[in-house]
Amino acid sequence: MILTDLLRVEPLDALGPLDIFNSLSWMNSTDISLINASLDPVNTRSTRAIAANATGQSIVPTHTFSTAPALDVLIVPGGLGMRESTPAVEQAIDFVRDTYPTVKYLITVCTGAGVAAQAGVLDGKRATTNKKAWNEISAMSDAVKWVPHARWVVDGNI
Repeated sequence: MILTDLLRVEPLDALGPLDIFNSLSWMNSTDISLINASLDPVNTRSTRAIAANATGQSIVPTHTFSTAPALDVLIVPGGLGMRESTPAVEQAIDFVRDTYPTVKYLITVCTGAGVAAQAGVLDGKRATTNKKAWNEISAMSDAVKWVPHARWVVDGNI
């Protein structure tokens, strides 16, 4: 199952993992949930992209944070919108903090590591993030053991 809080995420960060789970569902029964603060379609354009008159796609959530089913896998995508300080991002941080103890795996994509770091679920764990956003994301928590020269890191169920 996927958490994609759809707060102006990078399309590849959300749709890439979603495509993998879609393919897996051909062979194994898989329920996929797209979770956001509301059920309203959300455009993937960040406020920075909107200012630049860039395009984006709309993704339709299946559940809200309050109606989300139990999750086996929680995927937190990145993107410019996930790095903004908004009430929606704060709700996503709270959801990750509250949900993490019940999932088998937490996967962050790109700057989605910043959401998990702010939720405190990466405290004491090794993690990495997008190198172009390294300074911004790694500054979100001093409690994370940031690994600067890795494309991915595995630490326990993260």
